[in-house]
Amino acid sequence: MSSLFPFKWLADAIQGVLDWFQYFINSIIGFVTGESSSGGFLGLILRNWKLLLAVLIVAGTVINLLIYFARWKPHWWWFAKKRMIVNDELVRPRGQKPQAPAAPVRKPSTIVPKRRPVPSVNSSPQPGRKAKGSH
Repeated sequence: MSSLFPFKWLADAIQGVLDWFQYFINSIIGFVTGESSSGGFLGLILRNWKLLLAVLIVAGTVINLLIYFARWKPHWWWFAKKRMIVNDELVRPRGQKPQAPAAPVRKPSTIVPKRRPVPSVNSSPQPGRKAKGSH
């Protein structure tokens, strides 16, 4: 026994750590299973599982929407749409003169110019017309 004497303090320290760890684990198990009459944490969950489930669903949905709005920014797309500008001349009563505009005049954004048809490359020229490049 004299050969292990220098390491007795190390053995006592390890034993103390293991005792503390055993006490800690037993406390957690007692908290979860509920050695008291109230049933502990597990009993609380079993008594209120519907409320907890509803709270988790609502909280998860709110957090999901917050992340969605923060990451993808759909509100930028929603509020960046062009707005219709009404031409005031169409709704002004006859004989009334227009007032001086307080802001610069804007053209309605709903007017779309007609597109000109693009001639195809392989189309034959119309009768009576010369093909391009031939003189």
